[in-house]
Amino acid sequence: MVPLWGSEDTLVSPRRIFICSFMVAAPIFGYLGDRFNRKIILSCGIIFWSLVTLSSSFITKEYYWLFVLSRGLVGIGESSYSSISPTIIGDLFTNNTRTMMLSVFYFAIPLGSHVSFKMDVAPKMKQESRYKSRFDVTFA
Repeated sequence: MVPLWGSEDTLVSPRRIFICSFMVAAPIFGYLGDRFNRKIILSCGIIFWSLVTLSSSFITKEYYWLFVLSRGLVGIGESSYSSISPTIIGDLFTNNTRTMMLSVFYFAIPLGSHVSFKMDVAPKMKQESRYKSRFDVTFA
């Protein structure tokens, strides 16, 4: 039997919840971005994403379920950013400049993940929670 809580290999892992909430919310924000003010949606999404990310760094090990829930909310906030930002970049720049700016935007995504992962290696050996330091740095 697969346990429901406790590690990345379980049925309900923070990573899995994040990806699922991101995948569900991204098309919704894409739809909203085509019909409403993108800058307002983007601003609200970034504020929501930042606040949930910061608050998740204060969740203790006893409240793992709350941490998993917060990862789902982070996925929703991040999907608002990642689905609307390219269209705003496309509106602001033309031709070759647009290509360059979109390249910088899409390069920054794996770069940020890499830096976050590298910053997590040393604290993981010393702390109980391997996620805490990553979220504090993300908010800053």
